Amino acid sequence: EIIPCISCNRCILAIRRGALQCAVNPETGREESFKLQKTDRPKKVWVVGGGPAGMKAAEIAAWRGHQVTLYEKKENLGGQFLLAAIPPKKQVLKEFVGYLIKQIEKLPVRIVRGKTFDPALLRDEKPDVIIVATGARPFFPAIEGIREANVLTVEEALLNPASLGQKILVIGGGGIGAEVADYLSEQGREVTLVEMREGIALDLVVHLQHFLNQRLKEKGVGILTSTQAIRFEKEALWVQDPQGTRKLTGFNSLVVSMGSTPNDELVPSLKQKISEVYVVGDASKPREVME
Repeated sequence: EIIPCISCNRCILAIRRGALQCAVNPETGREESFKLQKTDRPKKVWVVGGGPAGMKAAEIAAWRGHQVTLYEKKENLGGQFLLAAIPPKKQVLKEFVGYLIKQIEKLPVRIVRGKTFDPALLRDEKPDVIIVATGARPFFPAIEGIREANVLTVEEALLNPASLGQKILVIGGGGIGAEVADYLSEQGREVTLVEMREGIALDLVVHLQHFLNQRLKEKGVGILTSTQAIRFEKEALWVQDPQGTRKLTGFNSLVVSMGSTPNDELVPSLKQKISEVYVVGDASKPREVME
């Protein structure tokens, strides 16, 4: 029953802003407003997507007495958290995934894994409610040549690092891109990290930024800040920095970590067929797990 801490330190930020919150326990600081009650009108609820948002939605709905079915296209529940647990020092995230799985397995939640949700299922039976928790997909900005350059996503880089070659360029130095660089350098790769802002991992808590920067420097990761990607080529990237325009070349792979966009294609068609459709998690707007 104990929710494992994931060491994200979002609680520290929340306290400094004046209201205690926890990334993995939405009730923290809001116990009275989030007090759960059994429903007196049980509904048939389908949850599409088995990441943290989908599993939490399924847990709460089932606990309240609704008839819940959870659909996950992959064999494993956990969504983006399974990827986020791969870089160094992040394995604790798997503990939270395990916790969520245990909670829904204790409840009468029907889990359908390994099959992409097909709206055709609505022909045979109709739920009262559908909760869409299908997460997000990588965002590729409209930069010249990006589609032709065979760039790789963060997921591809983390799941199959052996295919990347020795010299890797990571474009996008937020927390995710920096952690990808941390992981690949740990694998013995020569990594260069490009970020348009003045520093890397600026979306992380300050001391987490510090230790991540420290690890990257110790492993010899090249860090180019205030550097904007302006044109992609195969195994090369044209950038603009305070000194002007130049070409970064000689890389075996280019990995793009420049944000995400909601994976919400199901929503319009579902809203035409079901009166209650809710969109949660990254499918609503890509954010951190607390949000």
